[in-house]
Amino acid sequence: MVRCFVAIFPEEKVIKKSIEVLRLIDSLPMKTKLVEPENLHISLSFLGEKSDNEIQKIINKLEIIAEGFHSFEVEFNGIEFIPNKSFIRVLAVKVKSFDGEVLRNKIVSSVGGSSYPLHLTLARVKNVSNKNKVVESLSSINISEKSIVKSFYLVKSQLTKKGPVYTPIKEFKLD
Repeated sequence: MVRCFVAIFPEEKVIKKSIEVLRLIDSLPMKTKLVEPENLHISLSFLGEKSDNEIQKIINKLEIIAEGFHSFEVEFNGIEFIPNKSFIRVLAVKVKSFDGEVLRNKIVSSVGGSSYPLHLTLARVKNVSNKNKVVESLSSINISEKSIVKSFYLVKSQLTKKGPVYTPIKEFKLD
C-alpha cells in the first residue's frame, strides 16, 4: 500500500519567497514543524493508502483528465492562520485565486480523495508563546506572487521520524 495525494508544486520564485517566511517563522516565539522547501505544495486531493493496482487506475484517469486542460495561474497573497488567529495549528501561504478549480473538481470526482481549501502549508504549530507577536509579525508579510501551473503530480507520501518524504509517482503535463 502506498500513501498518496495529487498536488501542484509551485514555481521557484514562490519557493524562494516561502523560504524567507520560513526563516521568520523559525525566529518567532512558538514551537513548529517547518515544511522542508522541497515539500512545499498545494494539495488538490489526498487519496490515502492505495494498492499498486489502484494507483495504476488512478494514473490512467489522471492522464485522461490532464489531456483536457491547459496551463493556468495560481495567485498567492499573505499568510493564513489555520483554523484561525486565535487557535493556530497551521501556518500557510494563502491562495488568493486559483484558475484550476475545474481541474481540481474533475480530479476529486474522478479519483476521489479529500479536498480542502487550497493553501501552501509552511509549518505545523505545536504551541505559541506570544500569540500577539506571532500574529502581528506574520500578518504584515506581503507574499504576492503568481505562479503558472504547467503540470500536476501523483505523489507518494512516506512518513518517517524526520518528517514526510514526498516522491512524485507521475507528472501530468498540461497543454
